[in-house]
Amino acid sequence: MKIQSQGGTSLLIETQNGSLLLFPDPSTSSGQGGKVKAGEGTRILFDTPKESDSANELSWPGEYDYNGISIRAMGKGDTDQIQYIVSVEDMRCGIMNSPLPEFTEAEEGLIGDLDILVIPAEDAKKVQKIIEDIDPRVVIPVRAKDEKAYRDVVAACGGKDLEEVKEVKLKKSTLPTDTREVYVLKS
Repeated sequence: MKIQSQGGTSLLIETQNGSLLLFPDPSTSSGQGGKVKAGEGTRILFDTPKESDSANELSWPGEYDYNGISIRAMGKGDTDQIQYIVSVEDMRCGIMNSPLPEFTEAEEGLIGDLDILVIPAEDAKKVQKIIEDIDPRVVIPVRAKDEKAYRDVVAACGGKDLEEVKEVKLKKSTLPTDTREVYVLKS
């Protein structure tokens, strides 16, 4: 699995089974008319429900299977925001949406054990609580708010002095077992 920043909270996840474009910003991802474009065979996962006539776009809570990639889209309460749990290549990746919700114990149970947590860097205390409750092996904070909030979250995750990387490549066999790794993506 390869994870790359597409700017802001938008990410591209490439796997052996296919690609996912998460939380695209229509103003920067479009070539014309505000329509998000992605490579052929790429599924686009939006942060809020929207009407779509494309089978390549997901934005509603539910469970989906795309070419061996299992996707659970979870709605949060009365807000429209969607969180995603992606299972592929024997790994479970949670992709949290901004603004960060406060999860109930039952919702944390639905999220389950995660190998990888991609989380918006907007509130260090909320991020720390989610990380402590979910206990992922890998954490990837993404820019969601201002630079100070981003630096605070990265420091809270233990990535204060880490060098930013263009992409993160992960395999189940190379995930840490006793520690947690933090990766900081370049925007």
